[in-house]
Amino acid sequence: MLPKSKNPLAWLSTKHPMAHVMDSHERAEIMCENGCTWGANVSALRKSWLGFKIAKRKGETDELYHYANLIVSIQRTMGIKETVFSDIPIDGIE
Repeated sequence: MLPKSKNPLAWLSTKHPMAHVMDSHERAEIMCENGCTWGANVSALRKSWLGFKIAKRKGETDELYHYANLIVSIQRTMGIKETVFSDIPIDGIE
């Protein structure tokens, strides 16, 4: 079963192509390139999105940049589709 998502294909990983067919316990233990497990990265991604939404609501531009960069970095590490922040410059993206 895939994690809850509006688009389950967003969780397909190019770096871990079999992750979507594993059960949740196996998937959570996959080691990603940043040295964290898949489960820890999913948790960090969820918390980063929460921080992004709070910063957006409060109008904190510096925090928006921070969380947008963090979200894209985690997504790259996991090999899942990256979110495009059209109005926020992301480090390392031209």
